[in-house]
Amino acid sequence: MSAPVAVVTGASRGLGKQLSIDHAEAGYEIVCVARSTGQSKGRLPGDIDETAALVRERGREAFPMALDVRDEAAVAELADRVYEQLGRCDLVINNAAVAAPLPALRDSTKRWRTGVDVNLNGPFY
Repeated sequence: MSAPVAVVTGASRGLGKQLSIDHAEAGYEIVCVARSTGQSKGRLPGDIDETAALVRERGREAFPMALDVRDEAAVAELADRVYEQLGRCDLVINNAAVAAPLPALRDSTKRWRTGVDVNLNGPFY
């Protein structure tokens, strides 16, 4: 049986980066997911390529995958890629952050897809 696989969103910095490292040390292969890559830097320091290198330093496989979690089609494609390439997903750590003015269960998927708050008629981030 292969090592367990963890998908970590928001893995470019902060908690997501540390959770990727900690789970690598615990024996997981890590799919590092975030918008920031070595080729496409964000406003803040850190990217998934750096996190993947730290995972590999701990003797585990790392798979950096650039993705904006607000893109439903891209998230579905990520799930397909994980299963095609790795054959399993044992843990998902959804650490990617988007500040929303409404509780998630009262919110609409349209607002998440478009970035427009349908109640306030304006951008929410």
